[in-house]
Amino acid sequence: MENVKFTLLLWAKETNGVFFRDCMDSVLAQTYQGWELIILDENSDMMVSTIVTEFFPRDERIQYRRLQKGRGLSYALNLGASHGTGDYIVFMGQHDRINEHALMSMAEEISKHHPDLVYYDHDELVGANRTNPHFKSDLNIELLRQVDYIGDFLCIRRSLYLESGGIRSTLDAAGIYDLLLRAVEKKWNIRHIPRLLYHLRISGDDLVMTKEMTEAAQKAYREYITVAEAHLARMGLPAKVHKDRHMRFWRVSMDGSDYRNHRKEYILVKDKKTRVLNRKAMDILYGYLRQEDVGVVGVRFVKNGFLVDNCGYIYDRQGIAYPACYNQSVFSEGYDYRMMLPRDVSMVDADYCLIDERVYRGVGGFDPKLTGRDIMLDFCLKVRRANRRVVYVPMVTARKSEPRTLNDQASNEYLMAKWKDVLPAGDPYYNRNLPMGLENYFLY
Repeated sequence: MENVKFTLLLWAKETNGVFFRDCMDSVLAQTYQGWELIILDENSDMMVSTIVTEFFPRDERIQYRRLQKGRGLSYALNLGASHGTGDYIVFMGQHDRINEHALMSMAEEISKHHPDLVYYDHDELVGANRTNPHFKSDLNIELLRQVDYIGDFLCIRRSLYLESGGIRSTLDAAGIYDLLLRAVEKKWNIRHIPRLLYHLRISGDDLVMTKEMTEAAQKAYREYITVAEAHLARMGLPAKVHKDRHMRFWRVSMDGSDYRNHRKEYILVKDKKTRVLNRKAMDILYGYLRQEDVGVVGVRFVKNGFLVDNCGYIYDRQGIAYPACYNQSVFSEGYDYRMMLPRDVSMVDADYCLIDERVYRGVGGFDPKLTGRDIMLDFCLKVRRANRRVVYVPMVTARKSEPRTLNDQASNEYLMAKWKDVLPAGDPYYNRNLPMGLENYFLY
């Protein structure tokens, strides 16, 4: 394993001494020792300095810097990064904890894949109890445009952070989200570790919203919207960002109203027994398909009893495809909003989808040697191998009268042999810590 050095950056303001001690305890417990900690203190008193000295009395890996009041998060993190000496910087919240093997896991990931940016799963700390785990997918560009599912808990190559200008000084709450979107635009090598390495503190104060807290949340939400709009503009995508009244996420709608002028550019695949429940389905689907890096767009399928048939598909290490969110209520938000928001998936339903015509020809179309779901799984794998994304769009809903014929054993064996270097690694858009099979996208 490479000798990687980490620079942990921690901005302190309005610090709770008990929670800050808990945070320092988790740093001290790290099994990997190649790190330095830079604390940027904006508090008016010396409490943080006293606690740091208590935990690290003669540790040369610690840098403590006092900041003038009102400098803010972006200034603090950019200053810390410029004074750091690590290969990678790691963002930490002043009241949060990191798993004792967090830095070791990151070092191993860096040694294997040499990423520019690493993120990981996290859960929440309420008192001493851990709850509400967020099991994330590998990089999901379409989902990231709708919600900051990654969060602020990142590990970034320090040289690239500095070259990019770090966090924009004009941003506060959404500064790291903006950095993430810029990293996507520049095609950084972004990796995901499917382990709960970060524990986000949720205090009692966070559960009771005062007027000031509500106003701050509204301001932060508007900042996220502005960042998302700026990203879409830089990408040259004709899109609108729609607010959620609960401020949980935002919806991006792509403009595909001119789809009739581009009939030669796409192929509509539709089973004759499929009924589409939206009037402007083609406008919506073509809006997503017109992106240069998208090859296939699919929809949400429902069935009788107000139940979901599928929200795209997931697959296991044996190459078996399962309908995502199967039998869940159509009124449900899904695990971490996965039913409600457009996102990248490994496979969509072939009974109604839109395919880029050039991509279809480029990958050789459907394989006649396969049956059932294997046909579409194989096709979507070829699309992804061609560096095109497969996107699930829940704003379009369809209903099928009968299930598609299942694949046989011979088909599955052929599929596994064909994709022996891909399928055993598992579905990159489905976290291995979630249950696999017909019952999926839920916590036990």
